[in-house]
Amino acid sequence: MNLQSKIDYSIALLRKCEQMALDYDLEHGFYLAFSGGKDSQVLYHLAIMAGVKFKAHMNLTSIDPPEVIRFVKRNYPDVELVKPKMSIYDMAKKTGVLPTMRIRWCCSKFKEMSGAGKVTLIGIRKAESSRRSKREEIEISNHKFSENFDQWSEHKEKMVTCVKGKDKILVSPIIYWTEREVWAFLNGNNIEHCELYDRG
Repeated sequence: MNLQSKIDYSIALLRKCEQMALDYDLEHGFYLAFSGGKDSQVLYHLAIMAGVKFKAHMNLTSIDPPEVIRFVKRNYPDVELVKPKMSIYDMAKKTGVLPTMRIRWCCSKFKEMSGAGKVTLIGIRKAESSRRSKREEIEISNHKFSENFDQWSEHKEKMVTCVKGKDKILVSPIIYWTEREVWAFLNGNNIEHCELYDRG
């Protein structure tokens, strides 16, 4: 599948899922999880191209690089910056352990609860890691469901009733994209990226 086919597929998925997003949040539609990184940029621009209703949110952690925050404020002023209730320093004191690659409480405390009770757009890709290679384009956050849109449609009524206040439906429109395709999309559409990528 070439890049244009993947763009078309991603846009079609967003449009298919929009009514579901509006059922949960009529005012804003999708909850778009934004980080200022390349994948979330592609996600944001695909949502615009699809013409779907969404509100983008960036969940700050208290240790975000200032270059990223400046980049988002300048290039994506409509993204809502969500400040944490507690800094990572204070959370580490409270839990008694620092976050590591194995003990990743920083994501669960600062990012994963956002979008609860909504249909959340995320920019994960199967090619990123072996763990993410097992992810699917539509999931319920507590692992009650993980399949593609057609399989979701067959069980939609049953699955939607499973979604409670803390759960969320996760939609991954760029799940099948490669890193090369992400950069080709951004560069091909003259979309500026954060300077930190150029510093390695």
